[in-house]
Amino acid sequence: MVYMGRQLPDTGICKKDIETESLLCLEDNGTIIAAISFDSDDVVDNLELWNKKYRNKARELARLVVKDSYRNQGIAAKMILKAMTVLKNRGYKAVHYLVSPDNLRAVNSYAKLGFTKAGECELYGHRWHAYEKDLYYIERSITGEFKRTLWNPFVEAIEKYKLIKDGDRIAVCISGGKDSMLLARMLKMAKDYRLYDFSPEYIMMNPGYMERDMKQMEFNNLLFDIPVSYFNTNVFDDVDEIGKNPCFFCSRMRRGHLYRKAKELGCNKIALGHHYDDVIETTLMSMLYGAQARTMLPVIKSDNIEDMKLIRPMYLIREDDINLWKNRNNLNFVKCACRLNTKDGGEDTIRLRIKKLIRDLTNENPAVPANIFGSMSGIDLEHVLSYKIDGVTHSILDDM
Repeated sequence: MVYMGRQLPDTGICKKDIETESLLCLEDNGTIIAAISFDSDDVVDNLELWNKKYRNKARELARLVVKDSYRNQGIAAKMILKAMTVLKNRGYKAVHYLVSPDNLRAVNSYAKLGFTKAGECELYGHRWHAYEKDLYYIERSITGEFKRTLWNPFVEAIEKYKLIKDGDRIAVCISGGKDSMLLARMLKMAKDYRLYDFSPEYIMMNPGYMERDMKQMEFNNLLFDIPVSYFNTNVFDDVDEIGKNPCFFCSRMRRGHLYRKAKELGCNKIALGHHYDDVIETTLMSMLYGAQARTMLPVIKSDNIEDMKLIRPMYLIREDDINLWKNRNNLNFVKCACRLNTKDGGEDTIRLRIKKLIRDLTNENPAVPANIFGSMSGIDLEHVLSYKIDGVTHSILDDM
């Protein structure tokens, strides 16, 4: 069979792949531009170098091709990730791949995709590099090595603050950073494990990201097996005209678009990826720069959209633990996709100063983060000058 101008590799093999539902293709405007197969080769499957715990639970990826005019666009990586998702849904636990050592592009790509080199072998008259990947490695890391620091506090926050109720339809808002990606993955796990009876809608807004950032985000959504719905806005163009410190307005505008999209999808809640360190930093920022004693709450009602709440399921998770998990799994996320990226004394710079202040104080007293976090609970109103409830100010002098 001639396929994309080349023999791939012959009619018999392609016919067998199709008959056994082992051929995955990608189309663009009705034209097949890429393909990958799931091979079943006893000789390859029984190589001693593969991890024995995956014996009879792994499948070989083979015959990956991309049409010449579509190369260098990340399509090969997307095909591999899509194939992994299909095999995962079919009950397989791992995938493996044989790569020629002369194919340096492929060798480097598999390392970036998180494949582990299992070894080298001689087979069919050729020398091969053998790569293997656990299809559940992200989930296993969250509920395994990082169960105490990620999964347990995630579940604890949901239970403690009653963030999810039966029948909820939740818009999971993904920005492409480490926090929102982890949130999306854990909420998908909670859904898959049937911990809670809710319906997630994974949404990602493109406010005007650069193309390279969008490609990285799309890649990660495939890697994390997140079924994302994308929608476009002109937020970056709008705030670019504001001038100094557009970060506050950008945040407000993005939040508004997310609320409206969530409402359009029939959701009653939106979930954001703010964590413990965001909470304590916001608390200090409010005091030192806003003259207010207020914090970031785990759940709040929307002021503008009726019957809509915002929840923060990662409320009790430390940022250092998220970074450790990210680095341990060799994950690459977009740090700041804002093309404006102002550094003019705006909110981002203030937050960095607060982050450094907390870090310095923590070096002197490790209890500082917990003390800041706890200061917003159990406030003794008899020892504050005044406070507000529903917009009404109550003063210590009222009863004097």
